Amino acid sequence: MKKIWRKSLSILLLMITVFTGIPVAASEQILENDQEQIMPASPADDAEPLCTLIQEDSKGDYGIAMTSLDNSSNLRILNQRYDVYWNGNVLNSPSKTLNLAMGLKWIDNDGSNPDANGKWRMVYCLEWQKSSPSDNLIFNNKWTNRKVHYALYYGCMYWGETCRYPGYSANTGDWRDDYVVTQTAIHILNGEFSLATAKAAINNADPEAALAKNSGLSVLLKGVKSPSVATKNKVITAIEHIVNGANNSTNYTGWDSDGWFKLSNSTTTYDVSGYKDTWSKSTDGNYYSGGAFHITFNSYYGYDMRDQIDTVDISTPAGVKVHKKDNKTYSDFDVYISEKQYNDWSVTGKDIPITVKTSLRAWWGCAMYESKDTSLQPIGFITWTGTGGTYSVSKTITLHIPKDPTKSSKPVSVEVIKKDSLTGEALAGCDFTVYEYQPSTGNYVAKGKLGWDTTNKKYSSDVNASLKESLKTNFQENGNQGKFKIVETSVPAGYTSSSAWSQVFSVLATDTSSTAKFSYNVTNDPTRILIKKVDEEGKAITGAHLEIYDSDNKKVAEFDSSADGNEIDRLVVGKTYILKETSVPSGYVKADNVSFLVQDTKEIQTVTMTDKWTKTEFAKISLADKKTVIPGASLELRKAKDIADSIVTTITGKKVQWVSGEDPEVFYGIQPGVYWLVETKSPSGYALSDPVQVTIEENLTNTVTMYDLPYTDLTVIKKIRADHINFANGNPTFVITVKGNDLLGNSHEYSEFYEFTKEYVQKQTESDGYVSVKYTWKGIPAGNAYEVTENDVNRYYLSQVTSADENVSIERLQESAYGVRPEDTFRVIADLQSSLTGTTITFENEKYTWDDWSHNAIVKNTIQIIQSR
Repeated sequence: MKKIWRKSLSILLLMITVFTGIPVAASEQILENDQEQIMPASPADDAEPLCTLIQEDSKGDYGIAMTSLDNSSNLRILNQRYDVYWNGNVLNSPSKTLNLAMGLKWIDNDGSNPDANGKWRMVYCLEWQKSSPSDNLIFNNKWTNRKVHYALYYGCMYWGETCRYPGYSANTGDWRDDYVVTQTAIHILNGEFSLATAKAAINNADPEAALAKNSGLSVLLKGVKSPSVATKNKVITAIEHIVNGANNSTNYTGWDSDGWFKLSNSTTTYDVSGYKDTWSKSTDGNYYSGGAFHITFNSYYGYDMRDQIDTVDISTPAGVKVHKKDNKTYSDFDVYISEKQYNDWSVTGKDIPITVKTSLRAWWGCAMYESKDTSLQPIGFITWTGTGGTYSVSKTITLHIPKDPTKSSKPVSVEVIKKDSLTGEALAGCDFTVYEYQPSTGNYVAKGKLGWDTTNKKYSSDVNASLKESLKTNFQENGNQGKFKIVETSVPAGYTSSSAWSQVFSVLATDTSSTAKFSYNVTNDPTRILIKKVDEEGKAITGAHLEIYDSDNKKVAEFDSSADGNEIDRLVVGKTYILKETSVPSGYVKADNVSFLVQDTKEIQTVTMTDKWTKTEFAKISLADKKTVIPGASLELRKAKDIADSIVTTITGKKVQWVSGEDPEVFYGIQPGVYWLVETKSPSGYALSDPVQVTIEENLTNTVTMYDLPYTDLTVIKKIRADHINFANGNPTFVITVKGNDLLGNSHEYSEFYEFTKEYVQKQTESDGYVSVKYTWKGIPAGNAYEVTENDVNRYYLSQVTSADENVSIERLQESAYGVRPEDTFRVIADLQSSLTGTTITFENEKYTWDDWSHNAIVKNTIQIIQSR
């Protein structure tokens, strides 16, 4: 509903004081905005927002509630003008003259509450000389006197309705006059003015005269007709009746001295009706009770007080459900049960008690809501409080399901066709136990086991004579109600108990067959073990021969490993088995036995056995100390010594070919056999080794070592005095020889000339007068006893041999003298195994004769060798 307000209306209202209507200050607040105000739907077109009721103050909740009608949240009060009883003598504001023109006030929130059932509670003002409330009003636990309670209870309580007690209605044909009657009586009973003053104000009611005297009242009074004398008299009479009734103490039966109307069995009537003791099957398959349970709750004079109901609790037996017709707290309802439940109960008949308990707050009164602004009116309306406790009433109705004589006992036959879930073959060796329902305990008790029908390969109750005789339905009160259960209580060996089966089955009382027959097709899941044979990379190995043994060392399976694994089914749950490898493919090492426990599951259980590759370590070691690793040697393992393209490959296809490093080279999966280790390139400083024949065994680890003979160097220095040289007679020349065997036993001999030239001597003579010539032999194969000697020469003899290296042994054989050969004077041995480089030996000579002949007894000839083609 849309309502448009204008500022011009606000200006006119500044001139007017309206009793229990919108005051000037409130009008300014509400009409201040010049925009359109769109109001929610309400019972009247020209409703104005008046104020809001706040349910809690700083002291907390006092328990006030309208129960079904929601007072727990803030409530908005709307207002609609009713100026028929405008005092013709009131022409402007302010005025101290009583003016019974007023606004009709109601709680707007009630319109959205289904429990209100299309009603709105009326609200009444107190303290008429104050301005109407326009802000938030708070309940501060204040209540009016019981006379005001009385007027509210019997007066105009709901929008559009006359006074609830017909004797207090003005009966003018306009319910709003009854609102005026109730509001005026409340002011009188609240002690604000007298009945006589009210009569005078009503007798002076003449809005048309007031408008004629002051056109400024046209906003409020234009079109408002003055009431007739007859109407005024009816209103006055009604006010007198309600005031006199409130003042008559004999009218307060059911009210206490504090003014509370108290709910009790004597002040209220309660009933549940409308139901029928019949049942009918609905389209949803359930059975519904007939009619509808309808709750009535009335106070004095049959006043419908259902909108005050707090809770309705409906108690039914197990299996009976409640179906409400709408969303009201006191909604009509019926009850329903499932078809199966109906059939079960109809075997013996069944009483179904339905208890409907209704609860309300026990005390009624008129609560006062006040503004923080004491210049504004408080208001009041009907409400209930839990301070006096809760009033509850209940009624129990018993519906009946009649006994159906057609439902009697009959034989029951059950069979199970049991098969292997993988092969579909029939399985013997199971146990199936049949159980019968016991309604007294709610449990099942064993009746017997199904027998094995060898001809038809199935389990059947008909094969077990005692079970066949006793397996019958019993629909009596303590009978089995046609309920049975069959349980697979054991499974064959090699099958999982997790696949054990059970089934509850029932015979309907309406079953017309002579024998109730049940047949079930059931499977058992065998245990499934997948044996996987893999290498160290997890890749499948084929061709390994495997065997499985039980705990008694009995062989239960054997097979050759396949690429996808080998599945072994029906090993016994809970038993431990041993997987053994009896033969292994070439290039692998036989695995240790694997033990495994068969789990109780139908899922595939995987057992993995891993074969390790043969492991071969190749080490390249120096022959000098037989421990120094030699990097940089190019090596390969060949099937034939002299065939370069016969390089061996591992079972993974990798060539056994490498360059040595700081650590031994490792290859996995070289198949056992005899091979040749060939060095195709030696590292710098080492001799190329001869091919070595090696044998790869079927062991976890093979070790192959190849030794390289290192090359060494040796430096020999020849030392003489420079002043002993007479170059006119030639250059002094000496010969040094190195001779010995290497570590492999091969002999070697090396010689070198030491010639002192004039130019060299002039440049290289030391300060001590000596001059030296040195020569270094490189590439001498390592050996531990190379002998170093000097050839005999004219005019010089070997006077001294020295070396600072520990690997050089110098032994003086006799005193130095001219004419004694050098090798007879000193024995010099160099160990070129313990020190491969840096060995230095010095040979020193003294001059003995000074004749005129040449110094040299040695001639060095150079011969050119030309290789012929």
